[in-house]
Amino acid sequence: MSAHFIRTGADAWSLMYPSIPDKLQKLYNDGYKLVIFTNESNIDRWKNKRQKAVDSKVGRLNNFINLVKVPIQVYIACGFGLTDPYRKPKTGMWHVMERHFNSGIPVDMDQSFYVGDAAGRKNDHSDADIKFAQDVGLKFYVPEDFFTV
Repeated sequence: MSAHFIRTGADAWSLMYPSIPDKLQKLYNDGYKLVIFTNESNIDRWKNKRQKAVDSKVGRLNNFINLVKVPIQVYIACGFGLTDPYRKPKTGMWHVMERHFNSGIPVDMDQSFYVGDAAGRKNDHSDADIKFAQDVGLKFYVPEDFFTV
């Protein structure tokens, strides 16, 4: 995910790097399709406030997309635990995008890549992003390498 999300609410986020809008606009102008694959386990944990959690996540994503000013397709895995086939590092979200929401266009895997902050490093919250990219067969970058070049 290219934005750093803090807690809840549509405005509870900030850019990790000021270069993000320009980088995403350049990718889009160069013909790339931009896609966000995100896990959101908090939605499952908010049993009595599930809609509030969904609205908060969707609001943050909408505000991010409005800021970067490019179309971005978004997939949110809302399940919890290892049994959810859509939750990263499992590849269910990728397969849904590829098979059903890519207008029948084959993905150019040589040109495609994934940027994520869950790379299994010492202070990362997980390794789900890098494992997801590896399992799909995508080149992988951490945000500090991709957005600071």
